[in-house]
Amino acid sequence: LSFIDMNQPEASLLLLEPLTGSYAPVGSHGGGDIFISTGDENYLLLYQWIANPIANPSINDSIQ
Repeated sequence: LSFIDMNQPEASLLLLEPLTGSYAPVGSHGGGDIFISTGDENYLLLYQWIANPIANPSINDSIQ
């Protein structure tokens, strides 16, 4: 498993580790439960960020 898996976002450790209890297939972590489930709005936000990366990002790109 990769911290971020661009080909299978749902397999990214960034998404898997913070899941609650039975939703967490990779075991527990010390940071507490962050996402209640894969339907959690913050889980979905990060999922979309991983699944839809910016094409050819530049250091000069700014966040508006």
